[in-house]
Amino acid sequence: MGLLFGCMCNDPAQLACAVDDVRGALVDDVGAGWGMAFYQGGEPLLRRQPQPHGGALDFSSLLTELRSDYIVGHVRAPAYKQKLENTQPFRFRAWVWAQSGHALPPEHFTSVEAELLASVPDFLRRNILGASDAERIFYLFLSFLHDTGNLDDPNLKVADVASALRGTLELFARHAPTSVPKLNVVVTNGRLLLGVRHGLPMAMHKVNGIKDCARCRLSEKQAGASTSDRHRIAHDRLRSVLLITHTADVLARHPALEFVPEHTVVGVSRDLTTSLHPLTPPV
Repeated sequence: MGLLFGCMCNDPAQLACAVDDVRGALVDDVGAGWGMAFYQGGEPLLRRQPQPHGGALDFSSLLTELRSDYIVGHVRAPAYKQKLENTQPFRFRAWVWAQSGHALPPEHFTSVEAELLASVPDFLRRNILGASDAERIFYLFLSFLHDTGNLDDPNLKVADVASALRGTLELFARHAPTSVPKLNVVVTNGRLLLGVRHGLPMAMHKVNGIKDCARCRLSEKQAGASTSDRHRIAHDRLRSVLLITHTADVLARHPALEFVPEHTVVGVSRDLTTSLHPLTPPV
């Protein structure tokens, strides 16, 4: 299992400040390939590195130079060849997807892949470029949205996306062997953010204003500000929601993180309201 997270905030310039008090959970020490997706001008952009990053990778440092209100990050030891097309997150139009774990055991997935992809429309299927199961799961999810007329709807509701996620997971459950593998997901269209906890740890971090930003205070100190001139640095209007999958011990070290219930879809709407949508637990 690798690091997976998605964050939404109402001030693109303060994205790094929004996650500063849980920045230790955004560090990966063992992953190989990594990737980020972030939105600028409503357009998702990808930054992906399929090769081993070497040493600790601190996503909070990478966020320092970003100006974005949505970001998805992912690190995972490669189950496939270290190629760009196999590196998460994946993108189609406004949608961005990343996952940790598998919907089916990799050795079983290949035996049912053709049957599963038969339900994906041609215009979606021809955009599959890599060999990973994650990319195929993403396009199955998109096909559920397409079938309900929601693929490109800018006014899509969280419940509609949660329904598509539920349908995707139920489809895989029907093809699963006796034991259902573990799979967590983060997905966004740059207007909504959703996370799925389905067998792996996932936690949530909410910010509703920062009274005194430790990150900005440190930056001020490093810039040589006089201690006598120091003042409280507040972000009173900053609001954000972070969804993160990591090992349980890493998440437990950060009291500001709240564990998401197992077998649950977490939805974050445009106004940063959160909602929980239960999944049917695997048998």
